Amino acid sequence: NSVSTWDHQSDSVRLNPGTTDLTYQFEVVPNSGLLALSFIDNTYVDLNASDIWTWGDTSHDFWGTGNRDLGTEDLTIGDTGSGGMAVTNATVSNRTGYLGYGSGSEGTVLVDGGTWNNSYYLWVGGDGTGTLTVQNSGTVSTINGYVGYLAGSSGTVLVDGGTWNNSHNLWVGEYGTGELTVQNSGTVSNPNGYVG
Repeated sequence: NSVSTWDHQSDSVRLNPGTTDLTYQFEVVPNSGLLALSFIDNTYVDLNASDIWTWGDTSHDFWGTGNRDLGTEDLTIGDTGSGGMAVTNATVSNRTGYLGYGSGSEGTVLVDGGTWNNSYYLWVGGDGTGTLTVQNSGTVSTINGYVGYLAGSSGTVLVDGGTWNNSHNLWVGEYGTGELTVQNSGTVSNPNGYVG
């Protein structure tokens, strides 16, 4: 019902699994004062090609499922708490992607046969903990990739049959702790790579 509200504060929500009879939206409210950014905090959002999403005004992000283009906005998965996103057979595009942005935060992203385009940087573990899995021909692209960016951070990336393209540099453990696993014909590419 278009005038109803379901306020869900924690854990996960599964709506309409396995069918296409229902159209729905997630409303994710960014942190106050930072309305130019998109945050997924204490929320796990599934993006699938078979469903739809609607982009709202500058004060709210309306998440359903399907392709998602944030243009020049950044996307933070886990700002001060824990957040997650799954991209399955869909495309998500944004400027810089942050997984585990703040101290004590945790961000998890699964790219399963889909595409995640970061037109600038990708931090897997900014000041917190970040986990990225790219599988089943999924693709992640960015200019510079960081796995374990700041001191005290932790980043883990598994490329399992997928592809991670960095057009410039890749740091695995810059100031924090980083781990990268590539298996099952997965591919990671970058002109310059730094480990530790």
